[in-house]
Amino acid sequence: KIKKQFLQNAKNRIINEISNLTEREKKILLFIETQNKGVNVTQVLDKTLHLSTTGGENRKQVTTAFTSFDTMQIARYDKAHGTCYAGLRNRIASLLSEHGATEQETEQVYNHILNEVSK
Repeated sequence: KIKKQFLQNAKNRIINEISNLTEREKKILLFIETQNKGVNVTQVLDKTLHLSTTGGENRKQVTTAFTSFDTMQIARYDKAHGTCYAGLRNRIASLLSEHGATEQETEQVYNHILNEVSK
């Protein structure tokens, strides 16, 4: 029962972090998570936000989101190459493994959070 409470607290922590993201950041995060490779600012602007890929302010906002995700440890941002890689699953696994979560429990939390982000 105590283990279950710790798992629930870890899950709630991640959900709270994600819920503080803007709608735009949620879209970006979802796009990053659905790719099997790193994504750059141009791809996010073009394929997700459907905005001009040459607008400086648009590019800055995506770069800021990448940096924020990296700080939150929900994605890895390679500044040298301007590429952001999925990291939400690893973040969840890291938090839940401290409490002995199974791979299945980790996957359930990951899917739940992706569902929350996509709403």
